[in-house]
Amino acid sequence: ALYSIIPWVAVQQYTLDLTRQSAVRHYGFSGLEAPLLISVGAISGVVAQTLIHPLEVVRRRMQLGATGDSVTVAESVVPNATIPALRHIIKNEGISSLYAGLTAHLLKCVPQAAIGYWIGLSLCDYFKRQN
Repeated sequence: ALYSIIPWVAVQQYTLDLTRQSAVRHYGFSGLEAPLLISVGAISGVVAQTLIHPLEVVRRRMQLGATGDSVTVAESVVPNATIPALRHIIKNEGISSLYAGLTAHLLKCVPQAAIGYWIGLSLCDYFKRQN
């Protein structure tokens, strides 16, 4: 699970910082407006989830131990290592199968990232002003 969580957080944080700096520079935001924070959080959620989703698919397939679209038993068994499992899925189902279920994950992750980022930075700003 860590091999998909750590890259997801890294991509999300990088995208958050890059998008926020760009918006502040180009649109003159002070950096803490709610629409900016929500938009930046949503963008980072889309980018991170889209890039990391194939690792999630591989992880799930390894946990299940078999693929659903295979014709023979030999094709249905997924290896227990990440890279061989990735190759197996691509060979038997195609690259597009790595993005199966992405829409459902985006419907969950995008609002979660947007609201979480907005609340987190708003609370940080609030507590900084209290001191």
